[in-house]
Amino acid sequence: MSMDDFGAPTINYGGQTIGLDQAAPDIEVEQAPRPKLPKGAMWNADGTVMLPLRHPVKQESSGPGGNVESHIRVLQFSPLTGADVMRAQAAKGGMGGSMNGLIQASTGLVGFIGEDVLKRMDARDYLAAAAIVGVFTDPGQ
Repeated sequence: MSMDDFGAPTINYGGQTIGLDQAAPDIEVEQAPRPKLPKGAMWNADGTVMLPLRHPVKQESSGPGGNVESHIRVLQFSPLTGADVMRAQAAKGGMGGSMNGLIQASTGLVGFIGEDVLKRMDARDYLAAAAIVGVFTDPGQ
């Protein structure tokens, strides 16, 4: 990578110098097939992944109207950002803490509630969730 006369970063591609702030040249990019997902998980058209849980996770909360019980039956995973990965790596708890943080960031189930959901998940559902996060973080994909 180099800089143009104004200090903007550039790259050399196919003999052309292209500013990173310019539109990419017309390049035909072949879409790779989507990676295989764990059993039961499915791709959505927008690139998110749905994972129906083998065993729904029961959540209980109390409020002004009394106790409320709900069941989480499906998790939706979104692709992760670099910031998500950095936050998960900075979290305490070693590698398991990183995976928990990535699953929480991808599903939007964050904080104490997200941690509680992960703890209550069937082991097979948790490992399927980790595999989906692995699809989103595999640099070879």
